[in-house]
Amino acid sequence: MNYMDLYLQHFLKSTIKDSINEYRMILDKKLKSIESYINYLSEKRTQLKKLIDSLTLSLENKYIDIVNNHDIYCAEEIHDTEIESIKTKLDDIEAYYARIEADIHQQSKEKITTENECNLIYHMSAVA
Repeated sequence: MNYMDLYLQHFLKSTIKDSINEYRMILDKKLKSIESYINYLSEKRTQLKKLIDSLTLSLENKYIDIVNNHDIYCAEEIHDTEIESIKTKLDDIEAYYARIEADIHQQSKEKITTENECNLIYHMSAVA
């Protein structure tokens, strides 16, 4: 081997190692970002769950108040604008809660994929 071949091998090896290390840092940042986003979504989910529970309780109390105030003794359909408003809010919040659940699921998949990439890069750097 001549001097030029050795230089090219050394150059390529160092370039590959640098690229692997740079990509590993990018994956580390991505993984931390995913984890912080999952934590944010989990906190948001907890807040929404409390809000859903609160609205459900308000809705139940409103039904009880109407039943007691109007002397309703058998099952019948109750029409009230306040109840409809609470139902609409509850539906919207439950839909948002479902989107957050889906986002958490998607981000968990993304985290697993990124962790697998990190493991692959770790093994590549050991070989390089």
